[in-house]
Amino acid sequence: MCFMFDLGTSMDFDQIFFTYNNENYVFWFWKGDYLNLGIGAELGVYYGGPDYWEINKRLAMNMWMSLDYKGYNIFSRTDYTWWITGFKPDEKYIKANINSDQLTARYWIKLHNDSMYKQFRLTNTTKRDHKFRYHYYSFNNSVHITF
Repeated sequence: MCFMFDLGTSMDFDQIFFTYNNENYVFWFWKGDYLNLGIGAELGVYYGGPDYWEINKRLAMNMWMSLDYKGYNIFSRTDYTWWITGFKPDEKYIKANINSDQLTARYWIKLHNDSMYKQFRLTNTTKRDHKFRYHYYSFNNSVHITF
């Protein structure tokens, strides 16, 4: 991230990489203090890499996201999209100087099909150096991630 941005915010992010049909993909997760936008979270899916990641609206899938602060739900969002975001610009959160460690973001992703789901799961069952907790649901090709 940018040094100046890091000075003014408390952000946390992580990535999950996988390959499907000879194409590289990454899910990018963010949560934290977005300055004047307040606290928030994001999830996006990109392809390409490793130096340059692109968007493609055809990568849209069912996504759900929620953000909790100190055990209280701040917001929940659901959409069929390639990038889901949510922010709470409430003044009490902007002035609270919230650290990203105080936030719990939950994400649910319904992958396009069984093959994509299996490849995602195979890649991310063997590599466990993320900050995430995973729950897999094979009956509907979904993964639930807590960050």
